[in-house]
Amino acid sequence: MRCNNCGNEFAGGVNFCPICGAPLSSSAEPKLSLLVALVGVAVSILALFLPFLKVSIFIASETMSLMDGNLRNDGLILIAVLVGGVLLILTGKNSKGIRNFVVGGIVCLIGLVDLFNNKSKLSDGSFITVSAGIGFYLLMLGGIAIIASGVLRLKNK
Repeated sequence: MRCNNCGNEFAGGVNFCPICGAPLSSSAEPKLSLLVALVGVAVSILALFLPFLKVSIFIASETMSLMDGNLRNDGLILIAVLVGGVLLILTGKNSKGIRNFVVGGIVCLIGLVDLFNNKSKLSDGSFITVSAGIGFYLLMLGGIAIIASGVLRLKNK
């Protein structure tokens, strides 16, 4: 274990640091980090099935999710990233949260690139407008939650 107050390392099984006497954190904090990461992954997976883009032509509009039509490949890539991310996060007991930062960052990056790429492909500037849907925002929220779990994990090390 490592003391959060003085930084000294020592054998576990004590409630106070033998060097400075500071109370040691409970084992619930790493569980909170894992819970936040898993909630972020769940929200990201849910976002794959919700409207990612809204394409409007005059008064008519249509939504597209990452699991249908032209965006399906991007959705499958995100599923692979999320499944791999869960495995990395669950096996990363000593990673200090770096794996969480990487997985969350990749999720957010793929979502942003996909949004701007499809926006530039579909929008012509005058008649067709493309905007982000709830799926995009939930994907970003899920990625940020995964990154936040890394912050929690880093804080506890």
